Amino acid sequence: MPPTRRSTARRARQWETRVPTSRLPTIGPPSMTSNNGSRHQTSGTATLIGKGDIRMSALRSTTRNRDHRTRRGGLGVRKTTVAVVAVAAGSLLAACGGSGSSEPTGAKGGTDEAAVSAAQTRLDPYQQAITKISQDVPLTAKPAAGKLVYEIHNNVPVAAQLTEPYEKATAALGWKLKTILMDPTDPQAPSNALKQAVAAGADYIGISAASGEAMSAGLAVTKKAGIPVFLEGGPTATVPEGKKNGLYSNGDHLWIQDATFRLLDEMIVDSKGAGDVLLLSTPDYPALAPLAGNAKKSLAKSCPKCAYQSLDISVPDLIAGSAPQSIVAALRKNSDITYVVAPFDALALGLPEAMKSAGIKGVKLLLGSPDPTQVPGLAKGTFMALAPQPVESVVWANVDQMARYSLGMDLLVDQHALEPYPVWSEKNPPAAGQTDYAGPDDYESQWKALWKIS
Repeated sequence: MPPTRRSTARRARQWETRVPTSRLPTIGPPSMTSNNGSRHQTSGTATLIGKGDIRMSALRSTTRNRDHRTRRGGLGVRKTTVAVVAVAAGSLLAACGGSGSSEPTGAKGGTDEAAVSAAQTRLDPYQQAITKISQDVPLTAKPAAGKLVYEIHNNVPVAAQLTEPYEKATAALGWKLKTILMDPTDPQAPSNALKQAVAAGADYIGISAASGEAMSAGLAVTKKAGIPVFLEGGPTATVPEGKKNGLYSNGDHLWIQDATFRLLDEMIVDSKGAGDVLLLSTPDYPALAPLAGNAKKSLAKSCPKCAYQSLDISVPDLIAGSAPQSIVAALRKNSDITYVVAPFDALALGLPEAMKSAGIKGVKLLLGSPDPTQVPGLAKGTFMALAPQPVESVVWANVDQMARYSLGMDLLVDQHALEPYPVWSEKNPPAAGQTDYAGPDDYESQWKALWKIS
């Protein structure tokens, strides 16, 4: 059973004091670089919070001038997820900039049967029952028991959903698990956490939503110690190079773009190849920075008669709860827009209500990584399509790579780049009462079978 999530009402009460990222463990901390080139940092220490658990706590903030450079935070994404950060982050992120939008592109008018047919073909695998996990190559032997795994993720309530599947997967192998929680406002937290795991005697380290830049100092330590690091949901630019950089995986890193493109396919089919779409993004999270541009290029090829526009929502706007107003303003400015695609759930928080209050009708919403409280909106007509991310199966896949490493096997990095997930719509709705997607019904049994565990 997935861990309990906070209700929408409670999240709404916390909105002004917490910074949303994404439900998915694949969205990491936003870039801390301000418009004038200075970077805001939080220094932190670790405190014991429970048996085997360490929290990276922010103690103070400082501003240091550094060269202006992009920092990838790692949105990767699957069920993830609105991750939230403590209110102290508000002052640190205030310089991230405002929201912006691109000019509409594309030709309007008519229909495009070829575009519709191609989009439907791409969607077909996502609209069928998913019965298999991403892997089918069994281990050469059952891994030796007794290994110590350190699992590292951001210290936000939603990221707690990572711990349970890690506990189950490592227990199945007879391994021990300990958890380190990172302060998501601290750019140094990933490296510090990696160093702590090494000092604590980890055999393997799993980390979520971290970039190569943020991990670089820590990876130097893990590499020297000969302890492999396995990332899930990191930026696509963070490439695992094994012994060369100490990073051995970046599981499910293709999800955020793949899910966004599939939601655009839903738009193409529904509009008969002539839709007018607004894509929302949050480039403050560097893993999302290339998404709008990639979507624009892809849509220009896949749907020439579709019109495309993007809207950047800054982290400060998410903090302030003003994203719905910015989106409504964009819809009023361009009344031709009939579809809005939000790659992760926080971007749509409060949006249906804001659109209704503004009297905006005829605009269909498509959402990636929906929160469990948003899933019923599909049946109610609030959302036209949803693309959930199977975080639980993603975690099992990460442990699978640890198991393969322990046996000296090929880690099958490319096959772990995207775990199977559905696209829910009127044509392919979730089961009655279903509000989440962890993976195929028996995904745990399938992984255990590959691991030679009865």
